[in-house]
Amino acid sequence: MTYKHLTTRELTLIADFWYQGTKAYRAAKLLQRSQETIYRVYRFLNDGKTIDQYLQTYQRHKRRCGRKILVIMNIQLAAVCAPFIACLPAISMAFPLNSYR
Repeated sequence: MTYKHLTTRELTLIADFWYQGTKAYRAAKLLQRSQETIYRVYRFLNDGKTIDQYLQTYQRHKRRCGRKILVIMNIQLAAVCAPFIACLPAISMAFPLNSYR
């Protein structure tokens, strides 16, 4: 089963349950979510933080997801480009730029 992220609406409901003193397992049943998911948000709120901070933290962490930028070392780049650079003089001789004007 894939993980389904909490929506803003669900987070607001969880915060309302927390403010009302509703037990986490009861909120989990009402929202049809895992108890651990609700407990995680409850712990965040117990630390004195807000739902806005929870969303900001989530978005900051989400930015780190996905494919990372590929970094090629200069040595590797030179090895890959060398065959193409070697044939550049031959290409420039075969197709002089000034002849097309």
